[in-house]
Amino acid sequence: METSKIVTITDYNRLMELITPIREKRTVPPMVEMLFDKLSSAKLVPQEEISSKIITMNSRALLKNLSNGWSAEILLAYPKDSDQRKTKISVFTNIGIALLGCKEGQITTWQTPTGWGQFVVEEVMYQPEAAKEFQL
Repeated sequence: METSKIVTITDYNRLMELITPIREKRTVPPMVEMLFDKLSSAKLVPQEEISSKIITMNSRALLKNLSNGWSAEILLAYPKDSDQRKTKISVFTNIGIALLGCKEGQITTWQTPTGWGQFVVEEVMYQPEAAKEFQL
């Protein structure tokens, strides 16, 4: 069983503001429910107290696919800022949900077009909180 992720109170509040109106509709997309479940079980900490090794919103991280060794740099983005061509991955995707709250060195899995992929977070290259950029 996966342990609960650590999420900043600010990220939690901003994401819940996006999720709540969607969850009030008759049909709720599975990704929204998955993100809601993750946030509901997350350990919440103030922005100033989160480790710089944890992926928060607007963090940039280097990931490595454990099955083929492929590495990629991604940025975890809010849906309005996502752009796959620029590897800005929405938190409303399998990848985004899996990465939110992951820490350096942690292995995580998510559904890929070819099945389940296993990835390691090699490095959190940038995190807004570590850079004292609390408005992002």
